Amino acid sequence: LVGCLADVMAKRGLLFLVVILLGEGACLATYFVTTYRQLYLCRAMTGCSVGGALPLIYSVLGDYYEPRERGWVSGAISMGCGIGISIGQGAAGVLGPRFGWRMPFLVISVPAMVCAVIVWMCIPEVERGAGERLALMREGQLHGNRADQSLDGEDS
Repeated sequence: LVGCLADVMAKRGLLFLVVILLGEGACLATYFVTTYRQLYLCRAMTGCSVGGALPLIYSVLGDYYEPRERGWVSGAISMGCGIGISIGQGAAGVLGPRFGWRMPFLVISVPAMVCAVIVWMCIPEVERGAGERLALMREGQLHGNRADQSLDGEDS
């Protein structure tokens, strides 16, 4: 669903913010659950957020970077995901036994929401296809207004 919305929405940054805040909001709400059903719903919402955020991140990065740079950028994002998971599990292992199973959800979700808002505020919205246009311009294949025509498959 998020991937489809990303293809038609002009403001993908706003979509990113909503997806992250919904997921991290559900993670924060996990701290306050009192029933198994509430726990299940909060964790499911968090999972849907992660499942929606990753394709959206790769889509936006595809517009920020030229095709030749996307490999290392994707690798860095994947590495960051792994590091984030490790930090979350480490925090749960340290905080859980001391403060209860709920505390890691609070400690991880609040900074994640703050970071999401900072990223949304600081990183400008990029035009779709900008990475391809930049790569073609660097290769000397585009001149002036031909960038839009070349990407649409039209010859001039």
